[in-house]
Amino acid sequence: MGSAGTGFGCDDDATCVQRYGEGYECRDGIAEGPICTSGEDGSLCIDNSQCDSHHCYTSAIMDAGEDVGLCVSGEDGSGCDAADDCNSGVCYNSDGYGQVCVGPSTESGSPCIPGQSERQCAGDLICNETSRTCVRRASNSAGSGTH
Repeated sequence: MGSAGTGFGCDDDATCVQRYGEGYECRDGIAEGPICTSGEDGSLCIDNSQCDSHHCYTSAIMDAGEDVGLCVSGEDGSGCDAADDCNSGVCYNSDGYGQVCVGPSTESGSPCIPGQSERQCAGDLICNETSRTCVRRASNSAGSGTH
């Protein structure tokens, strides 16, 4: 008869749409039997193609098996397995508690990793190797002080 009575299980996409709304579908291969999920951030996934953001963070759920993860935004601070999980192209293990995306950031003073992707610092910002923060690009115009 299927697993529609469990709250998570489903028999078809229509069941998921009825329960949770548009964008949900019945997927198999993620859990023990088909479940309702969507491509939004926080939804269960097994690969990037199942996420609207195209970022499936498979290390997010420790006891669900290494193939099951959560859809993440790929923005600064979101969990990641590798550089291609991040919009900035930088996935960094800063403290041993898991890896996070660094950037892209539009705010001066935001942390960055020197020698990595230039996409960490957006707009007119660059990564300063000394301070390890995003800073404004130096102006090339000399004598731009008083008029």
